[in-house]
Amino acid sequence: MIFLGNMKSYFLLKNHYDENMLALTHVLGLKKRKPFQKT
Repeated sequence: MIFLGNMKSYFLLKNHYDENMLALTHVLGLKKRKPFQKT
């Protein structure tokens, strides 16, 4: 049961990390496409 709980928390952290990375790459992509515009 402890192992399953650790796996669940690991996947929650991984999903949160992946979402942050996607948002970061999206923002960087926007900056690369439009470097002259300030957000």
